[in-house]
Amino acid sequence: MSQRLRIPPAIVATLVMAVVGIGAIGCEKKLAGIDPSLSPPRFPEGVRDTLEGAPSDLVVWPDIPNPVRIEYADTTKPDEFFERYRKGEGASIGCVLDYVESTGYQMFRRESGGGFRRYLDFDLTASRRWADRNLFGSPQGSLVLPPAQLFAFTDPAPPAQTIPGYMGRAVLSGISGATSRLTNLGEVAGAVGLIGGSIDNRDSLLEVTWDPVAGAKGYWLHIFQPGNNLRTSFEAIETGLVAPVAIGKVRDLFIGYFPAAVAGYKLGDPVPTGARILFYRVLRGGNIVILRVSAVDAAGQLIATHGRDPTEGSDLGAWLEENRDAGNRTLFFPLRALVVEVLVPESPSPARVATPVGLSAVESGVPGMAYYRPAQAGSLRVFP
Repeated sequence: MSQRLRIPPAIVATLVMAVVGIGAIGCEKKLAGIDPSLSPPRFPEGVRDTLEGAPSDLVVWPDIPNPVRIEYADTTKPDEFFERYRKGEGASIGCVLDYVESTGYQMFRRESGGGFRRYLDFDLTASRRWADRNLFGSPQGSLVLPPAQLFAFTDPAPPAQTIPGYMGRAVLSGISGATSRLTNLGEVAGAVGLIGGSIDNRDSLLEVTWDPVAGAKGYWLHIFQPGNNLRTSFEAIETGLVAPVAIGKVRDLFIGYFPAAVAGYKLGDPVPTGARILFYRVLRGGNIVILRVSAVDAAGQLIATHGRDPTEGSDLGAWLEENRDAGNRTLFFPLRALVVEVLVPESPSPARVATPVGLSAVESGVPGMAYYRPAQAGSLRVFP
């Protein structure tokens, strides 16, 4: 005869409560939030490393549109105008410059109550990976670090009740958690102003200086060319939208970050203390390049860059759209950057693209695309 084991009722009740508790824990989603009453506030779980080993720089800014003017070859048609956003009015834009070969980034956003919550349900993947090492300037000399990457993101509808704030957490081999490294906090707290400076292009080792910007923690310098894979006006205009490092189809030639104490840099010089060179290709004589300078503050926001037209320190891009039936049209847009010639005089204006009054045309090297800028005398370009 079999005997049934009797379990005391008190033990049964304890086991039932334990099972219920385990189920509740398993179903609950752990939020990477903070208690806004704590001071200082706790950010998402993770660690921030030393400056040399920092996993990233996070830069954020409001989505700023570029004005676009359409000019028709048929002069009986009036010009058309529209504004091109990256995402839309009120959106926040950002990018993570990664230095430790992360496989992705989880993005967190400050919510209305003050806490941080992961607002994207997927990990960011790198939109650009540079094959070269990146160099960091330490007091003992340049440190050689792994190649850098760029992760771009948008937030079309930030919470309206607070200053938009963002942090990223590195993903390595699919894992991200309390021991993963965090970016700096990035806050979209104000408008983006103008930056000024000068460029000496007497040889391929361009020397760029910039005027100090109030509140700047550092400056980004990006030199690039349009990518040979540009196919549409939409893609061309995208490369001219505000960003410390142009986002879109471009060919990078130089990317560097310099602390506020540094007011300029000549290509090929030693890396200043606190500066970082992410990518550098020696410029070739006879080439046309695009040069952009941007300032960022301690809150991670881009606070100054080139403006909307030549009076605000930006040259113009032009994209020719050919249509046998409807007729050709040209789209003019800001580059948010300057067109620089490397040991070459100005090229003639493309025959089929009208030249705006007071500007001179420069070939871009991409069929159907040209740049426009004020006439330049000598080797020193001053802006805005």
